[in-house]
Amino acid sequence: MPDRTDRANSGDVNNHGNLPPETRSFVGRGAELARLRAALDPDTGPARPVTVVGVGGVGKTRLALRAAAGVRDAYPDGVWLTELSPLRTSGLVDLAVMETLRLADQSTRPVIDVIAEWAHGRRLLLILDSCEHVLADCARFTAALRSRLPGLRVLLTSRERLALPGEEVLHLEPLPVDGRPGVDEDAGAAVTLFAERAAAAGRPLPDDDPAARATATAVCRRLDGIPLALELAAARLTDLTLDQLHTRLGERLPTLPPLPDPSAWPGASDSSARPGVPDSSARPGVPDPSAWPGVPDSSARAGASDSSAWPGASDPSAQAGTSDLPVRAGEPDLSAWPGASDPSAQAGTSDLPARAGEPDLSARPGTSDLSARAGVPDPSAPPGAPDPSAPRGTPAPSAPRGAPAPSSPLDLLVSAPGERPPRHQTLRTAIGWSHELCAPLERLLWARLSVFSGGFSLEAVRQVCAGGPLPPERIAALLDRLVAQSIVLPDPVISARFRMLDTVREYGGDWLHALGEERAVRRRHRDHYARLAREGCAEWNTGRQVAWCERVLTEHANLRTAVDCALAEPDGGMWSAAVEMAGHVGFLWRHCGYLREAQHCLDQALAAESPPGPGRTLALWSRGAVAILQGDQEAAANWAVRCADAAREQGSPVAQVAVAYLRGGHLALTGRQAEAIAVLDAAPRLPVQDDGFGAAQLQARLALSLAHMLRGEFERGREVADEVRTASRKQGEYWCGAFADYLIAQADLARGDIRAAVDGARTSIAGHALLHNTVGAAMSLDLLAAAVVTAGDAHRAARLLGIGTRLWELTGRAQMDSPDLIATRRTCELRVRERLGEAAYTTGYRAGLAMTYDEGIAYAAVGQ
Repeated sequence: MPDRTDRANSGDVNNHGNLPPETRSFVGRGAELARLRAALDPDTGPARPVTVVGVGGVGKTRLALRAAAGVRDAYPDGVWLTELSPLRTSGLVDLAVMETLRLADQSTRPVIDVIAEWAHGRRLLLILDSCEHVLADCARFTAALRSRLPGLRVLLTSRERLALPGEEVLHLEPLPVDGRPGVDEDAGAAVTLFAERAAAAGRPLPDDDPAARATATAVCRRLDGIPLALELAAARLTDLTLDQLHTRLGERLPTLPPLPDPSAWPGASDSSARPGVPDSSARPGVPDPSAWPGVPDSSARAGASDSSAWPGASDPSAQAGTSDLPVRAGEPDLSAWPGASDPSAQAGTSDLPARAGEPDLSARPGTSDLSARAGVPDPSAPPGAPDPSAPRGTPAPSAPRGAPAPSSPLDLLVSAPGERPPRHQTLRTAIGWSHELCAPLERLLWARLSVFSGGFSLEAVRQVCAGGPLPPERIAALLDRLVAQSIVLPDPVISARFRMLDTVREYGGDWLHALGEERAVRRRHRDHYARLAREGCAEWNTGRQVAWCERVLTEHANLRTAVDCALAEPDGGMWSAAVEMAGHVGFLWRHCGYLREAQHCLDQALAAESPPGPGRTLALWSRGAVAILQGDQEAAANWAVRCADAAREQGSPVAQVAVAYLRGGHLALTGRQAEAIAVLDAAPRLPVQDDGFGAAQLQARLALSLAHMLRGEFERGREVADEVRTASRKQGEYWCGAFADYLIAQADLARGDIRAAVDGARTSIAGHALLHNTVGAAMSLDLLAAAVVTAGDAHRAARLLGIGTRLWELTGRAQMDSPDLIATRRTCELRVRERLGEAAYTTGYRAGLAMTYDEGIAYAAVGQ
């Protein structure tokens, strides 16, 4: 949307789009870059969709961004990156692109129509990154958009091609390890990348040591030149020497010839007797996993594990707490988790302590145990599930070659279903090797971090991931360790915030699922963001409003994931908690610019009946308020009726005032001002609350002021707006205050106080920009243009009208489809045309229309 810096896509946000800055050096890929840049050149060849395809971690995103940056100047309307990895459900690709383009459409039109209309006649490049998990949606979106805009250029990255007509596919290979320098392009690029990352980790490779160079080359060859694997390995040089790294990789990544059917091996029941398979227990200091209490035979086929064969299975007292795994200094003994000696405290009874004000996770049906005991596997886990208590450097038991593996996002490949290229096995193994070198609690935190979408803060990690052997006070140090090992990355834009690469997060997610913790940790994530949304609504009508708005924007992806979880799996079949959460999130999204997502989640939540209460009433009110800003007045009237019924059942006078806003706002915007005034005047005057309903109280008074203004009763409208501005300042909020400034400026213009009208309109624009309110800013720009032309500066007014049009284009429906506001705008435009003449007007208007949102707001703020 043009009224905010999207945290997920922030970076270079200007005429050229939103490409993020490069934070690390780029190595090699000369031929691939040349091919991509030629395919993306808008002046040569047909506009075909271009897909960069390759295994996870091979560098698809970096290559796409590098190529796009090289052609950015050829796209005057921008190069726009949409990151799709945070999407957890289908059907949201269109919305994600619209948010990237900052199209604050308030209407109910199909999203594809909004994007196509805005993009018509523009030269821009769209980048859809990480399409593999929403492949069908991406294919549908790209095909639909290109059918309307044949010249549109779209660049995609995916582990699988989209199979679109005319699609140009670039299969990205790993970086070459060997080659003839000066002859073979990118010769030794893998070694170069490894050396650069080693230097960045504080462990530069000696330039004059041929043996070190040979060892580094061997490491890169072991990792198949996959960039992500190389970076993870280089990060390990803070703990290991280069020779130790090479040795450990040699143990972890044995080069094996193709093997026959495992069932035909001599001694197939004995994993140590398999020909050509090294015995992991032979490594110095690493115990044989098959000898640990509670660990099943890793040679068992998937689904054939016999839990009765576990050591001590027939003796409950011999199971929990019998692990002989070594405990690292300063770490709690994992075998001593709460309930470890109690056989009743097995999977399904979480030992995570319930926090004040939140339900006990252990009471939820089907909740898995977040404090599963060391050495006691979950019988439901697939063979090869990793052991959270395994010491640093110990490999997880793995299923035999030929055994089916659990399905994973890591398995979405270029190959046909059921196939896994060796390179992908190498990447999985390399990430798994980094996983093994983590301490037990670092592994567990890695797994639990996988539930976050987009990014996370330290406090959110404490709230979501602490529990069992992970006490809150240990989280910061463990997170620092994961950052040091390049498992977790600092956010390049927002300080004190972190993120994970998709492939690394997916590996953690696989492990979390294998541990049996996925459901419980996702619910903890849901509960954390439900609390955040509830607190945001409780403080919305206060001096913390701006801070809450910024937090909602930052946590947008996590809020979406949490709402999806709540709506997909409400606790105990109770829908009321899901409706309450949707109401809080929908309210915040409505006031922070995410109208379509607010509509989507509220429609889902309100599709079924739920018990009356403040949460349901707020959800109904938020849905009606969304419809008003979308210009869907018929829907607003229907939601007003439902909200009125809920408010009566709730018995809340403040809720009745909120209903008056829905009814009165709808009437005022449809030209029925007398009826609107009657409804709004009849609403009781109550002390203004600090929460969302307090904001609704102020908005009801704003609707009354607007009704008077549209009826020509400017002095009465000004009196009401003055009341709102006073109340707004007392509360410390800005959202309603900016609208009050707009209405007061409108009255000043009507009474002939031009200077006051200009100043008031500028003040209103600043307030709306602070809270990312595109509709409010567009309304105030229309008013400023009218005041400026009245002051005699028609040239500036023409440009302001162009800026206003640009903003209204982004909102979908100009002047919210209000006939009175549309007529006022047309009157101003005619006056400016008459003063300037058609040619001069067109020049100024087009200059304003060409400005970006930020440029337009800055221009409006400058005095005459």
